[in-house]
Amino acid sequence: MPRTVRPTGFRGAMTDRQLLTDYGSDLSSVRAALRHCDLGRRPITSRAHYVGAVRRVSSVAEDMPGRLIDCGHNVVPPSWWREHADTWWRDYWSRCAERPDRIGSPYNVAPAVAFAGYLRGVPARIVGVLGELAIGRDRRRYERLPRARLLLLVRAARAVRRTSFPGTEFQPALTGWSLKALAALGRLSPELQRACLDATMQRLRAAGRIDEYDQIVGAPIRVRDLAWDAVARAQRHMLASPKVRVAWATGERQQQLAEAAGWRSLTYYSLHDVSQRRCLAEWLADGHPLAERLDGQGPEVVSMVLRGYPLERVAADWIPLDRPRSWRDEQGIQHEGFALTRAEARRWFHDVRALSPKLWAIGAYGVPSHWDPDVMRWMINVRQRHEWHLIQEYRTRVIAGRRYSYRYIDRLDEMTASCLPDGPKTSVRRAMQHVTEQWAQQQARLAEDERAREARDEAYRRSLDDVISKWPACFPPLLPGMELLDTRRKLQREGAEMDHCIGTEWHGWPGRVARGEVWAVSVRAHDGSRATVTLHADQSIAHNLARHNTAPSQAVQDLMDAWASQGSRGAA
Repeated sequence: MPRTVRPTGFRGAMTDRQLLTDYGSDLSSVRAALRHCDLGRRPITSRAHYVGAVRRVSSVAEDMPGRLIDCGHNVVPPSWWREHADTWWRDYWSRCAERPDRIGSPYNVAPAVAFAGYLRGVPARIVGVLGELAIGRDRRRYERLPRARLLLLVRAARAVRRTSFPGTEFQPALTGWSLKALAALGRLSPELQRACLDATMQRLRAAGRIDEYDQIVGAPIRVRDLAWDAVARAQRHMLASPKVRVAWATGERQQQLAEAAGWRSLTYYSLHDVSQRRCLAEWLADGHPLAERLDGQGPEVVSMVLRGYPLERVAADWIPLDRPRSWRDEQGIQHEGFALTRAEARRWFHDVRALSPKLWAIGAYGVPSHWDPDVMRWMINVRQRHEWHLIQEYRTRVIAGRRYSYRYIDRLDEMTASCLPDGPKTSVRRAMQHVTEQWAQQQARLAEDERAREARDEAYRRSLDDVISKWPACFPPLLPGMELLDTRRKLQREGAEMDHCIGTEWHGWPGRVARGEVWAVSVRAHDGSRATVTLHADQSIAHNLARHNTAPSQAVQDLMDAWASQGSRGAA
């Protein structure tokens, strides 16, 4: 058997540095040896397991939210996060999301979509606007985008960011749109895009491709589906008169175009002011042949006629911004405080049922009626955000030691415009928090009033046996059969037995007895007859009444005469 030769330089157990130099891994423990032989490695089977693995290999990812890490599950290995978790991916998410601290907010794009855009090299602002349209169907592709496709995304994002593009305040309605159609809209000016979208959505609505939530159904809209004839017509009108472009514009751009075309505002306010809007509308209607025929409604209506609207559509689209909505029915012109939006007015105008705008909105959106127009608009907004289930959920709350079960929908009648600090955009939780706080304060006040009432009742019950009257020393002594009613309990019992008001607080007899104004005496004669006698301070009889306030018996009269004669002999 050959003799074992000890290597030169070996001194006891091998150090970690020698193990890494000779074997490329740490073999000082069983677990380390198994990991080196790929026998101790468990496959990642869930997102939670993936997040834990990432946080073990990357110390920077320990303070990162798990929802920003699990989007890499089945996309990148955990070791990828060593280089990308610290600055690149987090900065990309901050630029991509409108509210990066609230990952699940409806204002933000989905983290998985943002992560796919990060891997493909799509700019963050484009992913934040276009969402999945900027990524495509396969989110696991790593190749960088060509310049032509990047330019396509930039134009599409420009079209979606404009105020004329349909959608809610959270996210634009991108369902049913192709990327090339959006890019074609982005190549137009804001005014021409508004004209194109207005005509296109009108045709889709007439064809039945717009559902009740204003979403496009059916095949995606392609470039040839856009209303290019309306774009050409609007462009000819804009070239013929600059007022047409001003009529199609909105916001600050409308004011800038109007000032460039020669309009001079009479006030220093923006176009959000009512007088400023009317001043601009009058400038647009100046010289138009319809201004005189429309009798006072010319400024608003002509501003839409300049945009190429047919007159039958003007009646549906015109909603004055400074007064309630008006409509005509069998009873004449009606007015209502609830105002529809322009898109809702088009749908209401084409409805064959003769309903007021408020009743139409209640049926169209499935919301309950409310007396406050602002609350009605908020409920419609909640329906559009698909958060109505939050109003119908049962909740419990403990107030003043009592448990209450309630729903938000049962508290809607208590809501006012003051409960909506952000207007229609107010979240359900924040809006109902104001209502619930008011309700909780009311319940707490009721509970406090109940406790105070019980305390008063208890104090009153304890005071029933307190002596409130003493027999004066100057009065003759009471004869047998005469009892002084010196407590409230005795007064109440006397009033109940004799069926009169000597013991009721409402008639004031217990108070007069307590103040020493009168003295009440229960008289029982030898024949069993009874009476209640009240005496003044001069020993005169104020009342001497039997049961049901009737005249007393002769025996009672004789007993009272005997008592009075004692006073006369004492005085003599």
